[in-house]
Amino acid sequence: MEQKKTSSIKFAMTYGLYVGLASIVYSVVLYFAGISLNSAASNLGLLILILGIGISVKNYRDLENGGFLEFGDGFKIGVLVSMFSGVFSSFYQLIFMKFIDPSILDKMKDMYYENAIEKGMSEAQLSQMDGMMGIIYNPFVLFLAGILSSLIFGALISLVAAAILKKKGDAFENIMSNIEE
Repeated sequence: MEQKKTSSIKFAMTYGLYVGLASIVYSVVLYFAGISLNSAASNLGLLILILGIGISVKNYRDLENGGFLEFGDGFKIGVLVSMFSGVFSSFYQLIFMKFIDPSILDKMKDMYYENAIEKGMSEAQLSQMDGMMGIIYNPFVLFLAGILSSLIFGALISLVAAAILKKKGDAFENIMSNIEE
C-alpha cells in the first residue's frame, strides 16, 4: 500500500505554523524577561528560522519525497515555510503592538533616539528623522516588514539548506514508483 503524499503547500504551511509558534513563544519569553528590545537576544531568534527551515526541508525529503530532494524543491519548501512563519509571527506582533502593549512602539522609538544621540546626531537631524519614525514605527508597516524580512532571510537559509540536503535518486526508479499497478 502506497503512502499518501501531502501537498508541498500544506506541508510548508504546517511547518511554517510550527516555526511561527516557536518564534512567538521566544518573543513572549523575551518580553517577560524584559529583554525584548535587546537586539542580540532578538537576533538569536533567527536560529529558530534556521532550524525550522532545515528540519522542514529534511523532513520533506525523508517523509514526503521518498528520501530524494531536488534543489528546487528544497528551496521552494524552505521559502514557503519562511513565508508562512513570517505571516504567523508578524500577525502576532501586530496584535501585540496594537492591543497587548501599544507602548512598545514608543519604547522602540526612544531606544532608537538614544542610539542616534550617542552616535552624535544633531537636533536638526533628529527632528528630520522624527517624521520618518512615524511611518516606520507603524504596526502595519512593521507587520509587512516582518513578513518581508522573514522571506529574505528564509530565501538565503533555504538556498543553503536545499544545497546541503539535496539528494538525487535514480530517475528510472522515481518514474517507476509513480506508476500505479
